[in-house]
Amino acid sequence: MKCPVCQSNLKDGTVFCTYCGTKLDGSVPLPDLTEPEPSPMNPQKKNKGALIAIIVILFLVVIIGIVLAVVLGAGKKESRGRKEEESDSQNSEEKASEENTVSGPTGSILEIKVQDADGNVLPDASVIVYVSGTSDETAEETTDENGMVSFDLEPQSYHIVGAKEGYVSAEVDLNMSGGDPKFSTILTIEREPAKITAYTILATDDSQKMAGVTVRVKSPTGQEIASAVTSADGYTELPDIPYGEYTVVFECDGYYSMEKALTVDENREKVFQQMVPTGRPAGKNSVLFMVEWEGDQDLDLCLFNSGTKEYVTISNTMDDDGNFLYADHKGEGDMKYELICMRDKTLKVAQTLYVLDTKKAQLGEVSDMERLGVKVTVFDGDDIDVYQAKESENAAVWQLFYYYMGSRYEDNHDYIGADQMDQVSWVRTIKK
Repeated sequence: MKCPVCQSNLKDGTVFCTYCGTKLDGSVPLPDLTEPEPSPMNPQKKNKGALIAIIVILFLVVIIGIVLAVVLGAGKKESRGRKEEESDSQNSEEKASEENTVSGPTGSILEIKVQDADGNVLPDASVIVYVSGTSDETAEETTDENGMVSFDLEPQSYHIVGAKEGYVSAEVDLNMSGGDPKFSTILTIEREPAKITAYTILATDDSQKMAGVTVRVKSPTGQEIASAVTSADGYTELPDIPYGEYTVVFECDGYYSMEKALTVDENREKVFQQMVPTGRPAGKNSVLFMVEWEGDQDLDLCLFNSGTKEYVTISNTMDDDGNFLYADHKGEGDMKYELICMRDKTLKVAQTLYVLDTKKAQLGEVSDMERLGVKVTVFDGDDIDVYQAKESENAAVWQLFYYYMGSRYEDNHDYIGADQMDQVSWVRTIKK
């Protein structure tokens, strides 16, 4: 018999097909013409598919892990770089902060201008900043050539002091707590009043100090600013004199009233004056001459007789009556003056008066008489005449005038230049 299913040859009477396991009931089933259902996958194929799936999954996991590792690594690197940048930035800010404690802006900028009472800027003035209500000095600077100084300060109240040598210090309080980025103020400091020291001697004997001389300080308009009287040592002081231009007048009974121009531009000024007795010092026809100058040069006041070319020197100290007639201080110290007397102005021989810069004349150089402030005062009885060197007196010799038969003659102030000195006969006398 055959199996109706697999068509295998079987023994008769077999109940189940030994090939396909079909139960044999003796009838042959009609063939199933419906589309057979797909047969289930055998276990071996199923296991192989699962293995492939697992491998694919593992591969994808590895790929995803690699991608995540790359992404996370880049993120960490970026984060680390960001942190390093932030750290560097923080370090830079801290460093800048440390530097700003010296020069960089950490608060508000305060600019201060220091000037005098006339509005002139004051360089090299000291400006000190204190915290208000304390003696804590916050900062100190010196003004520049424009009188300016600046500070970087925390927002609070400050007490500011400006000072300069020769000036009265000024103070100002300033509240900087308003939050403004910049503040400015002006400090006006006034000059300290000056102290004038006056010193007087007797012109014909400088060893004799003049007591009882009234010293008056007058403004250019003639207003008296201060006055004082010299003591036994010939000195007096006049304090609290404002800076400016003045005329100092010296007065004493029995002596000529003397005047001197004085510019007060320092804290302490000295003014020296020699007092000349009134009247004629040596006879009724005598004339006394006095030359004064500034600087460190030594000038001579020279009197010549045109007949003998005699040079009157300091050796001629006495007249016939024993009166002192001459003084020569050679420009030493404060006493820069010379005094000489012409005994008889009525002589029939002309007598000429010169101011001579001996050293410059011998070197053949020019002496700037005007720059030295040369002034010649003529005491002729009760009359006083003053001759002041002007801009044109730039020679080694200044011829002022000459006397002849009692009269004074001025030939337009005849000047002898240094290049003409060898033509003047009395130069050889000077050089002896």
